[in-house]
Amino acid sequence: MSHELRTPLNGVIGFTRQLYKTPLNKHQKDYLDTIELSANSLMTIISDILDFSKLEAGAMELESMQFQLRDTINEVLTLLAPSAHEKQLELSIFIHPHVPDNLTGDPTRFKQVLINLLSNAIKFTEKGSIKVDVGHRLLDEERASILVSVTDTGVGIPMDKQDALFTPFGQADSSITRKFGGTGLGLAICQKLIKLMGGEISLVSAKGIGSEFKISISLEKAIEPTPIVKKSSSSGIISKQYPHKI
Repeated sequence: MSHELRTPLNGVIGFTRQLYKTPLNKHQKDYLDTIELSANSLMTIISDILDFSKLEAGAMELESMQFQLRDTINEVLTLLAPSAHEKQLELSIFIHPHVPDNLTGDPTRFKQVLINLLSNAIKFTEKGSIKVDVGHRLLDEERASILVSVTDTGVGIPMDKQDALFTPFGQADSSITRKFGGTGLGLAICQKLIKLMGGEISLVSAKGIGSEFKISISLEKAIEPTPIVKKSSSSGIISKQYPHKI
């Protein structure tokens, strides 16, 4: 199903981008903007449904490869910083200096979880800030539990609605789907991916105050450390280091 669904949609997106390169009047450009936005939204929905189906069927296989934690987190923040800046939100991160950088695991799925949490924080925060804090806990000589918290000053979630967030196709409020869109699968997928990675996710939130999502993910420490080129990532990184245009 993945190939049959994604291939024609990639064709729509690809030819839309080709049309952007041709002479267009204002109305035609508006039409293309709508086509591209709709196609990208549909691609996100398809990807969520396919990922959720794999997880439900127990067919999701995690990769095991060496990666650098700080570079991986930096890629996510660089990707999402423009969305935060458009809303004039402060996006900041602090990675504790002793957090191991050279790890072995699935960086793609780790990024998927982090992107979902940060995208939600940006989406549901109208003013204020979004803060990411990264720490760790040693499990043994070979493994470490990476601890990540994402805190926002957004709309917050009432206590009686919080369980629904991790339910497939669930939303804290029916009006959320109408206002912001989405399938309601993002956090359900995150929860299952985190469980596959030997971790867990928790939420502390109150309506009108904001939310804090905490995740832990168990990863192996790399046997042969790779030299760290960027040293600044081990200290606090503020939003100024994430340009508006990537």
